[in-house]
Amino acid sequence: MIPSSKIENHQPQALPLAIAVPVAVGSEQDDSILPSAPPMEYATMTNNINNEEEQTPLQMSAAFLYKGGKAPKNVVNVSVDSNVTEIPDKAFKDCNFLEFITFPLTLKTIGSSAFYGCSSLQSIDIPNSVTQVKRKAFTHSRLLSVTIPPSVTVISEETFAYCSSLANVTAEPNTLTDIQKRAFLGCFALESVEGISPTTRISRKAFTGCRELDPIPKGNYYGKSG
Repeated sequence: MIPSSKIENHQPQALPLAIAVPVAVGSEQDDSILPSAPPMEYATMTNNINNEEEQTPLQMSAAFLYKGGKAPKNVVNVSVDSNVTEIPDKAFKDCNFLEFITFPLTLKTIGSSAFYGCSSLQSIDIPNSVTQVKRKAFTHSRLLSVTIPPSVTVISEETFAYCSSLANVTAEPNTLTDIQKRAFLGCFALESVEGISPTTRISRKAFTGCRELDPIPKGNYYGKSG
């Protein structure tokens, strides 16, 4: 039997706080990009009092360094690595939390549906190094305005379709050669498109549903309307 004096003098010791610190996928500590990622990562914490575990969502303070492949769905702030020359098709598709992305001057191509459905993405800065923006690249995003660099001469099919908040598009004069069908389909807030020349080929379906666009840009229209 344990003497009562020892029982009274026994004091419980506080359990240590344990934190599991993750390394962001695709950061400099990890050169690989996984094809997919879970919707949210968690830090595991041990409670001092009752030794129970609880989970807290991780907050990324620094930009996620994108090196290629399929991006995690929960990224918010992204910096594209300087070795990346092409954003693959659907790379950021439905990344609903994406708000900021920085492109390097080495980027040449933005793939089809690369930012499709990025409903929190309000602005982009396309560098002059980019020569091709493929179809549906920014469909259903939340862009407010877009500047087309002179290196991009064609606005592909449905590139900005259903960007319902897009109000202004600017291009340098005499640089755009073709605006393809449904390029701005359903851009209900679109008020102006600057930089289109009379020789720019414009599909008659390019501005379908752009009810605020006035005046309609002058150009060399082709194809059927509607």
